[in-house]
Amino acid sequence: MDRITFVEPQISKFQLTYFGRDADQNRLDMYDGAASFYGFARTVAILGHFYSTGTINAHAPRSEVKVYLEPSEEGSYKQVIAAAALGAVVSTPLTVFITRALDDWIPAPDGQTQQIIDLLKEQNDLLKEGAAKGASEPTRDEVEAADHFIETNKDKVEVMRSITANSFKDVFRPVGKSADYVGVSCGPTRVPVGVVNERALRLIEADRPDDEVVSLLAVVTSFSRSSKTGVAFSKDVGRGFRFEYSHTERLPAEDDFSWSQYRQKPIRLNGRFVRFFDGKIKKLVVYSAARLTDYEISEYARP
Repeated sequence: MDRITFVEPQISKFQLTYFGRDADQNRLDMYDGAASFYGFARTVAILGHFYSTGTINAHAPRSEVKVYLEPSEEGSYKQVIAAAALGAVVSTPLTVFITRALDDWIPAPDGQTQQIIDLLKEQNDLLKEGAAKGASEPTRDEVEAADHFIETNKDKVEVMRSITANSFKDVFRPVGKSADYVGVSCGPTRVPVGVVNERALRLIEADRPDDEVVSLLAVVTSFSRSSKTGVAFSKDVGRGFRFEYSHTERLPAEDDFSWSQYRQKPIRLNGRFVRFFDGKIKKLVVYSAARLTDYEISEYARP
């Protein structure tokens, strides 16, 4: 996969705008605000790393994209966030790729959120009228390039959605506390991406477990012993997914998940899939795991 390298960092800007309650008085609870900023930063860093390299990295501090806070603006509480990229594997601005990726992550608007979206669009129209040269909205070709890249890599994008699920939820932590709505926009003219209220936040937070317990073979690609969470790829599912081990006891020194990760050999996972509000896989809650026989491993390796 060809990688484009920029002479100067490509700076992409996003805006988080908080409406209602304390936010209308230019205040935001610091704990909620810090969680919101961190959640957005981690989401952008992980998606941005994939944008830059074509590979998934669940460790946001090691991302190829650096994320910064910029001074807040007057008016309703607004926070500008800048992301700096030195490279890309898709010929479209980072903001376009990320906002197109997030398009399915935010529930469809209802009557309340549509009013806020309309307000953001009015601001967007005003900024477009006075936009400086080079500050225009993304072109149709750029949007199509981002959509094609996302469609080509949809399984990996879904894995990143699972990895960032908790962080993305935290973006909207002020909702129902120090704000009624959180709006996300991007670019110099602040193109609206989506707005979340309490109804939408409940959908984002919802865990929808499948009725059936499944048994499948998978290879662990990353695993944290401390949190008992990781990412695995399964031929049975046809894609990777995030998983978490449900047992609370301490893992043995050579646990099955770490063994699979370092040996790159499959293990059997028994558990239940949990889904997002739109039915896509959020994670697999693993009830038990076991190593396979040599024969089972060789059969799994068959094309």
